[in-house]
Amino acid sequence: MSRTCILHAGMHKTGSTSIQVAFEGYADERLVYAPLISSNHSYAVVDLFAGLGESALAEFLAGRAPQAYLQRRATLRRAFRALLESDTRDLLISAEALTGEMLESDGIDNLLAALGPHFDRIRFIAYVREPKSFVVSMQNQRLRERVTDFDPGRWYPGYRAKFEPWIDRLGAENVELVLYDRSALAGGDAIGDLARRVGARLPERGLRHVNIGYSAEATALQQLWLRRLASARPSFRARAAISYGKRRVMEFGDTPFGIDPDILADVVAGQADDIGWIEARLGRGFPEHRQKPGTRLFHSQAELIACATEAEAAFWRFIRDGWRPWKDSVLALEAAGRTLTGQD
Repeated sequence: MSRTCILHAGMHKTGSTSIQVAFEGYADERLVYAPLISSNHSYAVVDLFAGLGESALAEFLAGRAPQAYLQRRATLRRAFRALLESDTRDLLISAEALTGEMLESDGIDNLLAALGPHFDRIRFIAYVREPKSFVVSMQNQRLRERVTDFDPGRWYPGYRAKFEPWIDRLGAENVELVLYDRSALAGGDAIGDLARRVGARLPERGLRHVNIGYSAEATALQQLWLRRLASARPSFRARAAISYGKRRVMEFGDTPFGIDPDILADVVAGQADDIGWIEARLGRGFPEHRQKPGTRLFHSQAELIACATEAEAAFWRFIRDGWRPWKDSVLALEAAGRTLTGQD
């Protein structure tokens, strides 16, 4: 019986986390979602095959991998080898790192050398997002995750660099690039679309979409708090307030985050060759980028921080007005009111 390994590339900002959560633990008589400790296989794929030095690997895992993965990774190589050798079903692996860290050094070749003896075919599937919306979404995510300047040009995806190495090794007939747009997805949804492509029978109900973008106000506040923590030695009360605020801030604000259209136009203006390359492989052009009605369009770092400053007092009023005594910390609320905003 023919056996296939499917690599879902998990390009950032294309519903990858939702796909991974939906497929976690999936197994039927024909297909198994790789049991690599975490539903996001990036940690395992990089750990096993990227060929990173010990210090670089430790840095990668420490910043991202969940504790459950770190605790169990010592037995990972043996367990994965047993899966390849003893199971006869098709295998699905989903990892953002396939279009990231695995492109460095010999990562792709190491992975394919490990998989090749056990499969008759290796398929590569990736969802491809329109460049302007990708830039907006990546800028939003990075601003809320780490100290990052407002620099949209930094987040252009670079399609050819991500996908051509896979085409070169697997052949174009084994690489499926799919436009991440409702019009191109089965049922208008990436989870259902991938399930159809790999022949999985996911339940129609109970599927969750995760990793939703933050509002403009919440994104700006996250960046302001990250900068405060990084640039000073805040008091215990201030740190308690920020820690609490970061847990609740995604509930705050209803203004979509956006970037000035002229800035986005400048970002893609010099990328005509790269965009032409990916559109040719998609077999269609990208749809026109449209930002949501009422979006707050940012132009600069100063404007982002000004938004956070404006929103901070309103955020803590929002929290105090909806205080949950069975769950919320009195210490954090007091610290917020007195230490951060100077208001009761």
